Amino acid sequence: MNTRRLLMLLIVGVFAGGAVFAQFSPRKDYVWARDVLGATITLDGNFNEAAWAKADSIVIQYGVKSGNPEDGWKVMNGTAPVGNGANAVVKFLVNKTTNTLYLAITSKDSSVGGAGWEACDGLLAGIYNRRERANPSKVALHQDIFTTWIDSAGAGQLPNMTAGALPSRNIVTGVTTVQGQSNVDTNGVGQRVADQGWRMELAVKLDSLGYNANSVTTDAVQMTICIWDRDWSNTPSFVGTKAWWGNEWGNNGGGLAGRVLVRSDVNINTTSLPAYPYDRVIPNGTNFAAPTVDGSLADAVWSHVPSFTIQYGNDANRAAYPTIGPEHSGQFAPTGVPFDAGVATVKMFFLGDKLYIGADVADQSVNHAVSDDWMDALQISMNIPIDSLRDPNVHFMGRKRFGIQVDSVAKGGSSVRWADELPSTAGALTYGLALKSGTTIDNNNDVDNGYTLEAVLDLAKLGYTAGAQNKVVALGFNLHDVDFNHAGHDTAASRTWWFREWPWAASPAFCLLDNATLVTGVGDQDGSGLAQEFRLYGNYPNPFNPSTKIRFSLPGSGTATLTVFDILGRQVSTAGFAVTAGGVQEHSFNAAGLASGVYFYRLEFVPGQSGAQRYTQTKSMMLLK
Repeated sequence: MNTRRLLMLLIVGVFAGGAVFAQFSPRKDYVWARDVLGATITLDGNFNEAAWAKADSIVIQYGVKSGNPEDGWKVMNGTAPVGNGANAVVKFLVNKTTNTLYLAITSKDSSVGGAGWEACDGLLAGIYNRRERANPSKVALHQDIFTTWIDSAGAGQLPNMTAGALPSRNIVTGVTTVQGQSNVDTNGVGQRVADQGWRMELAVKLDSLGYNANSVTTDAVQMTICIWDRDWSNTPSFVGTKAWWGNEWGNNGGGLAGRVLVRSDVNINTTSLPAYPYDRVIPNGTNFAAPTVDGSLADAVWSHVPSFTIQYGNDANRAAYPTIGPEHSGQFAPTGVPFDAGVATVKMFFLGDKLYIGADVADQSVNHAVSDDWMDALQISMNIPIDSLRDPNVHFMGRKRFGIQVDSVAKGGSSVRWADELPSTAGALTYGLALKSGTTIDNNNDVDNGYTLEAVLDLAKLGYTAGAQNKVVALGFNLHDVDFNHAGHDTAASRTWWFREWPWAASPAFCLLDNATLVTGVGDQDGSGLAQEFRLYGNYPNPFNPSTKIRFSLPGSGTATLTVFDILGRQVSTAGFAVTAGGVQEHSFNAAGLASGVYFYRLEFVPGQSGAQRYTQTKSMMLLK
């Protein structure tokens, strides 16, 4: 690549880094719960404490696209026109000392009450419980908060505040007030009587669920919130609607997990909220030629792309996944006990509008595909922002998948499974699979080495704006592995997933295609924003002469190292320094003794509380003298 093109790329990267123009931007999957600084929150449904005025909130409304892939709405029942659908504002606060999360829900509703399943008003929410895991998948259980008028049909009655797993165990407590009179739709002469709505104030004991509001790093309480709204139940003309944030239901793993963020230094007086990282940053491969998509991973770019691994039975690997990955990544063995825990090393980068996915799968017994549970393959699921693919009943974004599998006919080739789920647009997917040397298919008497695969998705043909900077893609990966009576063992099959098992399951990873983060020969350790607020923002000015300031964000105390390399990957400068507190920081770099040209700088951070996990990110800059 010539210097002129590099300079143009860097200038574009600088301006692109100032604002994120993404498919799901601004992100609506998270909200901050600010610490109340010792103030008392009384559960009375009035929200008259001063702290509530400073709380952050989300809006859940029937008929409104929020921007979240899985948010939606539907008509529950009735044939009357929807004139006053589900509509609520939810505010969040936290007391870090008692580790208590507070929710204030204000539902605008002209007819409060109802009775029966999906025939009443109320809240069906859920929280993923880190302390209780499904067996054998080890995914955090999604347990419900079901506080509705389902069994409160009498005039003036309030909803049952102890229904659902979490309220019944006293993990969630609360109070509801009605602005009007529940279950009274008409007056003495048969005229409709309108209410103003209902309010619900809840307290959640985070200790019981495995979350920590007093942590120096951001913790994400994973929630779903669905508002039920049944209007005019006691009249012939009635209608029931619902709308949700993250998931329609409160006790399963389907849909998206909304994230309520808590951190010890974020409070009601915080003027600038910390950045929240994407689940993975996918680098720009513009420094390299586009690879030939044959499944071999032999092209130069693949050796420099950051990776993550997927492996059955590897709990430590799963626990190190970024953000909410440890709660939603899991495993399942439909038959037998897996004896050969195959491992997939997955890499991603992009060029223009094309997303490249590569995987190196180590597997001692490679076999052809028989069914979803009996195949060697990598399944990729994603949300596709094409309006015609939205579910017409619940209105969330299309959820699709494809799997690159060992071919069941060609015995050495490959095929794609669930291809009918992808949009029919020609050329949206290109793929290839190659067997490693010494690998055979369906031979139980040898030890195989596995296979490699590549896939290219043309995002412009999948509903993304062509040429847009910094796209965001919601993804999940699922490694399928089957071993037929190999090496004296009974047949065993397994699947192991990163973030999302199936396209209809929670929760996808939000992956940022960052135009300013380049694939380089320097070699990033990891492509995720792994350390909660660990992010290398860039340098300014850029281009520069002879000094520039490098700006970054760190999650807490520890040790940081900033290393600068020339375009050939040779180290030209290094600086190590202790970090006593997290937040946005700057470091000055002086290049007085260096020649003009492109340089790469890598930030490495080791948290003081762990001393084991390292986080790195690399960007580029231009020195012009």
